[in-house]
Amino acid sequence: MKFLLDLRNVQLAGNAVDALFNDQDFLALRNRRAERRPLKALEEQLAKTDGKVRENIQQAESDAQFAIDKANGDLQAAVTAIDAREDLDENAKSHEKLKVQMREQRKIDVQISEINRTKDLKIRDAKIEQRRAVTTARSTVQILAIAIPALVLVLLIIVVFINRLAAERSHVPASRKRA
Repeated sequence: MKFLLDLRNVQLAGNAVDALFNDQDFLALRNRRAERRPLKALEEQLAKTDGKVRENIQQAESDAQFAIDKANGDLQAAVTAIDAREDLDENAKSHEKLKVQMREQRKIDVQISEINRTKDLKIRDAKIEQRRAVTTARSTVQILAIAIPALVLVLLIIVVFINRLAAERSHVPASRKRA
């Protein structure tokens, strides 16, 4: 961080010297910043995979919420079933409800931790897939950036070689040509 501050100080000093000498060319040049020019294909790939990641996260969260709601519904059904029993008095019902609630709450806690773990795994897998897709697109662009100029150069070499061969053969006297 201190290094960046020093660079800005150097720029300030250079601007001050240029302003004192009334040299506006360097002032304008030094204040310009490089523009960010991302490749459109990479930006599209990133946007497409961002959408997929968002969809996967929303799906994982909705699945998790559905499972949690189902577990809570099972708990409420068990409590309602105890309330509906007429063979127990109020003290026994409250004792049974407490046991069922504790047992079901432990089950819910285990289910919630499993659901959250599954959700986290799905989110991680979606992000890994996004990283893989973007890396593949970036590698393809890099390969094409190297291969296309190389192919053009090879084609140019072949054309020059063929033209030279044709020029050399056209200047060979008929007596020296093979039959």
